[in-house]
Amino acid sequence: MKRPLRLITVFACLLLIFVFANTSKALDGENPVEELAFNQTDTDYSSYIVDEYGILDMPHQYAVKFVKYPGAQGRLETYKKEGDEYVMQHTYTTYYRKEGPKDKYGDLKSPGGNVVRYIYRTTASGMNGWNEKGEMFGVYKVSYPMPHDARPYLESGQMSQAQFDKIPAINYINDRLYPHPHSMLGADIVLHTKVKGSRGCITVPNEAMSYLYHQDLVTENDKEIIPLIIYDEDVIAPPIGQLI
Repeated sequence: MKRPLRLITVFACLLLIFVFANTSKALDGENPVEELAFNQTDTDYSSYIVDEYGILDMPHQYAVKFVKYPGAQGRLETYKKEGDEYVMQHTYTTYYRKEGPKDKYGDLKSPGGNVVRYIYRTTASGMNGWNEKGEMFGVYKVSYPMPHDARPYLESGQMSQAQFDKIPAINYINDRLYPHPHSMLGADIVLHTKVKGSRGCITVPNEAMSYLYHQDLVTENDKEIIPLIIYDEDVIAPPIGQLI
């Protein structure tokens, strides 16, 4: 009877050690349930974002942060630039069709993030809407596709150098912004009212879109770049109120 008793005692001691060790880990913030949570004071979120085209160095009044959630919903945060700081203005619930970064025509996905894109305000779209007062509002067109979106197609031989060279980083022509040209990657991605549905665009509720256009991100149509920073579903974004 002594050997079984010793085995039971040893097993009980090992169990206590295991429980204590895991309790200590949980107290230290290493609980497996919370392993995806960043320590917000130590995390350098900017390491996820690449400003490949120098968009944040260009003159701009506003910036936008778009956080994608699993389930094809997300959060839009608008910021006003004050000196070297970005002050958050509003948050909006957003919707899109499918998770994952867009990489071809007809995939119903929205552009991927982790690089600085831009949007611009315009009424040159079939996705304009009207609010409850009957006032018309426009949309914000998204800079897609950009050269980094097309680079994998060029490197794999699916796209020629001539086709690649037609894809601009910033589509300014005679001081006016234009949509990025169509290609095998798709194009004409827009932030617009949810009333119009989506085939890869980013949408917000109708009255929210009216507020965005008329009161929140009020820039000169087709002229001013608004930096757009997208955090994809697999990246934990900075907390609300922090652009990068």
